[in-house]
Amino acid sequence: MASGTHDKSLLTARRLLEETSPAEAEQLPSLPSGFYDAFVLKGIRVVQALQPGTLLCHFTVPSRLLNSGGFLHGGATASLVDLVASAAFTTAGLRTRGSPLEMNISYLDAAFADVGDISGRD
Repeated sequence: MASGTHDKSLLTARRLLEETSPAEAEQLPSLPSGFYDAFVLKGIRVVQALQPGTLLCHFTVPSRLLNSGGFLHGGATASLVDLVASAAFTTAGLRTRGSPLEMNISYLDAAFADVGDISGRD
């Protein structure tokens, strides 16, 4: 990549990540512990534990979790996968701290602001 093209790409990346960040970003460390989990999970309902290690939840995608394309942000999706899977572990009698060693998520379709079901398995 030519130096000029590289510099332009770097400026574009900075503009996307830094200039669109809220001015209040310095205040984020003062948020209470567990804020992010509650922010993502608000509105989730556990439907049933289908069997030990398998959990079915119902979730309406709220506007606060939508990206600029109008569908569920990939980071929120990853958080939901992590948190629901951790809860599924507890239905199998396993103890977990919610710290996966590895996660692999395939985004097959967009989740729009609508009702959906989420299942987790150990």
